[in-house]
Amino acid sequence: LIKQFLVMRDFSEVFSGGLGGYSVICLTITILRVLEDRNGVDWDPMQSLDTVLMTFFVYYGRDFDVHNHGIQMEPWNIVTKKSWRNAKGQPSKHDRLLIIDPNNYNNDISGGSSSVMKIFERFANAFRELNICMSDAEDSHKDSGDVISILERVWGGNYALFEAQRSRLRAVWQQNMASGSNFPRGNNKNQGGNGHGGNYQ
Repeated sequence: LIKQFLVMRDFSEVFSGGLGGYSVICLTITILRVLEDRNGVDWDPMQSLDTVLMTFFVYYGRDFDVHNHGIQMEPWNIVTKKSWRNAKGQPSKHDRLLIIDPNNYNNDISGGSSSVMKIFERFANAFRELNICMSDAEDSHKDSGDVISILERVWGGNYALFEAQRSRLRAVWQQNMASGSNFPRGNNKNQGGNGHGGNYQ
């Protein structure tokens, strides 16, 4: 859900200032650790996915101090930015998210996410929108018995292009499986461009 949330808002690629998949995983793990600290080790997140989602949005959208704190993954902890330096002895930038690489303490895996303040603002907005939607859904159910989608307000959109692409890929896959042929592999001589199967536009 979080990755799709970012994709829909053009914040899913690090090269354009967004959050990469690894950073999203680390943020999610952190939320699970925060909730475990609050609720005890016996708490089962699979039984409270709504709590996990709402906590994710409010924690990063409102509670987490990007300017002064960072996330250490191994061992997990919330640390002060001033205590960390990269391999060149440089501190984390004031307006960037710091996630310390579990395999290399001096590497910040989210340092390239230059739009993190905008992203966290979107998280805060999503928390407010979902709260409003939950209240509206409860009122609607009381008044008319109708059930409305809570997530649609944040994740709603036109997915026709995604569905069409998925159908085309499925058809190609089934055709190749039925014929017993393998998918062609690109090469520099025949495909041209980037050496990975053709030119990307």
